[in-house]
Parts: sequence; structure tokens; C-alpha cells
Amino acid sequence: MNESPAFSSNLPIRNTVVLPLYSTRSEENKQVPAKSGLNQWNASGRPRSYREVYIPIPTKVNEKFPDFFPNRETSFQLELPNGTVLNSKVCQENNKALMSNPNTDLGEWVLEEVLGIPYGEVATYNHLITAGIDSVEVEKINNTLYKINFLPLNSYQLFKNTLD
Repeated sequence: MNESPAFSSNLPIRNTVVLPLYSTRSEENKQVPAKSGLNQWNASGRPRSYREVYIPIPTKVNEKFPDFFPNRETSFQLELPNGTVLNSKVCQENNKALMSNPNTDLGEWVLEEVLGIPYGEVATYNHLITAGIDSVEVEKINNTLYKINFLPLNSYQLFKNTLD
């Protein structure tokens, strides 16, 4: 076998997935749902805390990377770009949500610190456009530690295209 200078087995392999901050139901009309995802706090049903959010995990990501996240019963640490570490886990039916515990911690970071959305205002895709981000990259360091960072507009779409 020829060793190519473009390939080296000594390089670290990043174990990452990209998650959208919007609904992937319509590729043409990107929207942040008014009562789920970044706006889970606005959902009907039980009383909710303002800033209660989750980051959607698309079915395609779960199908292609079934062992990336721990199972729903297992918590893990999620390190934010500012060094803060949140206790987190995958939640909801079909493992479709990345949440912190308490689930307002993630919302305070995303909605307040990053997007600057005023208290009580519903997050929209226009907020993401203004910030120049619409996705996050989650890197698996090991089975108990993950890192998260924001990505530019259309990053999830580019990632999804590599999976097809």
C-alpha cells in the first residue's frame, strides 16, 4: 500500500455531529417552531420555565450515528465555548432532543448570551440569520464529555448532504 502524504494515521479523528437550531421539516422554509426546540418554554401543557429549550436531534443523525450520544437514562457533561459545563442528556421520544439539566441552563446560554433575545420573545429563524448561525457542532470527547459550538448558516444542510 502506498502511503499518501494526504493521509496520516497519526492525525486525530474528530467525532462530531451537526445539529440544526431550527425545524428540518421544510428544507425551503427554515423555521424555529413557536412551541418546541428553542421555544419549548412557550409550549402548552405543563407549566414551563422561561428559557426552557432543547436542541433538535434529527432522525437522520440518530440513524447514521446511533451510538454518538449515550442512551436517554445517561447524563453527560456538555462544555460550552465559554468553558461552562452543563449537565445534559438526550430526551424525548426517539431521542430527538438535546437538553440540559436544569433545562433552562442551555436556554440561558443560547437565547440570552448568544442570540440576545429579549425575555418573553419567541425565537425565530430571523434571530439566527441576524446572529449568522443556525446550527451547532457537538464533539464527543469521550462517553461522558461533549463539547458544543455554534456554526454558520447552512452548516446543518452541508453536514446532512455528506450523509446522503
